[in-house]
Amino acid sequence: MPVHHNTKQKNKILEVLENNPHHITAEDVISLLHEGGEKVGRATVYRFLREMEESGKVKKYTMGEKN
Repeated sequence: MPVHHNTKQKNKILEVLENNPHHITAEDVISLLHEGGEKVGRATVYRFLREMEESGKVKKYTMGEKN
């Protein structure tokens, strides 16, 4: 089982998610981080969101998908 570390980057991603209660895309997260001056890589955001989805903390929606 992989070890999950909370890094500064992951904490910043969590802040974006917590401060945006509506559905936002991974690209929205990246844009908001960059607008705030945070240097978080695209791969880091996608990887962390996948970890969050696998742990059940976020839900992934695909464009055009019905609930």
